[in-house]
Amino acid sequence: MMTQANQVVPFLLPRSQQMDRIESIISSITVNISIIFSSILIMYFNILKRIVNHQPIDLKHFNKMQMTRSTRISSGFIFGISCYLLSINGIQIDAWQKVDTRYLLIYFVMYYASTLSGFVCGLAFMTIKSAVILLHGYPVMSVEFLNNLILTSCTLVIAYICTRNKTMTWRNNLIFLIILFIVRAILIYMYIPFIDNQSWSPNLISYYLITGGLFIIIYTLIKSTIRLINSIITYKLSSQIDNLTSLFNRSALVEHFDALTTRYSYSKEKTTDTLTICILDLDEFKEINDSHGHAIGDQLLAEFTDLMRNYFDTNYLYRFGGDEFVLMFVNGRLETNEVVQHVQKFVENVEQYLFLEKIKPLKLSISVGLVQEPITEEINLQTLLSQSDTALYSAKGNGRNQLVIYEEKKDETN
Repeated sequence: MMTQANQVVPFLLPRSQQMDRIESIISSITVNISIIFSSILIMYFNILKRIVNHQPIDLKHFNKMQMTRSTRISSGFIFGISCYLLSINGIQIDAWQKVDTRYLLIYFVMYYASTLSGFVCGLAFMTIKSAVILLHGYPVMSVEFLNNLILTSCTLVIAYICTRNKTMTWRNNLIFLIILFIVRAILIYMYIPFIDNQSWSPNLISYYLITGGLFIIIYTLIKSTIRLINSIITYKLSSQIDNLTSLFNRSALVEHFDALTTRYSYSKEKTTDTLTICILDLDEFKEINDSHGHAIGDQLLAEFTDLMRNYFDTNYLYRFGGDEFVLMFVNGRLETNEVVQHVQKFVENVEQYLFLEKIKPLKLSISVGLVQEPITEEINLQTLLSQSDTALYSAKGNGRNQLVIYEEKKDETN
């Protein structure tokens, strides 16, 4: 009696190369979208962090990331590393060509982060990529090296031109993609003579469709998420903003002061920083309102706000009420005497400035009361405001148009 050998039926059916290729493309697309989307949003959530920590931001530009120069540079290097990750996870179309979405990331960084971050990102990527190419033994004038250098440089220039007005529109996006595609096509046809297989023809249509589709998906995701973040920020700040000047109001001053002193109290390293508070008052503003009307007065306040915002490198600016404004900043970047000179120079600039030149030319002067106090756990906002207000009244009583520094009177002893 013959026994039949049991046939082993494989648990998995044989996979076709076409299926493997499709899954590889889908996987690469997912990785590319994730890297770009997360890279932008991680940096953008910095704004939400500042809001949660009660740190003021520039309300006129709060739809853009607000970072210091050093942060822009360091974030540019981080984005450059992300670009390298994108370059090694390109979406393979055929044996010779793959979609490299690092160019899209550079464009988004240039707009949503800053121009400086965008250029640092591109330079960091070119440095990393070039070093890797040279380490693999390719010559400096190889196709791979030239492609990295030329296309990334062109992307930086195109992205800068399309985003320099800081307004991202579909028109600018389309211009960026068209110019990028043209440069890409020119470079590909320049490289054809260097390729062994002379019959090879790049599948540009697939490249354009995938790149354009990824751009639309990523742009839509980022824009929708940022719109939601902006709504949260607007809701958070709506009760702390002066409608006329878009400056912070009195309640925001209290919140920012408490947050500032709290950070210092919990800091492990005690500093010798000094807090400066100034109360600025527009001289004889009531007479301007009575003579020219409240509409002119409101326009004058708005223009004065712009002048003050452009002069002082700080977001701690507040409208205290009526024609009174408060300026608060830590003397970490400026010495104490330099702060006084800086404010004094602003008083002189206001006196020389011609307000409402095209509507109703007016001259204006301001009086300023200033107080400076080392930041300690005992520092008190109401005390500082009272002291700066005392100095302000002295400036008014001495003839206006001047800065007076508060000096505490010492008790006389016999």
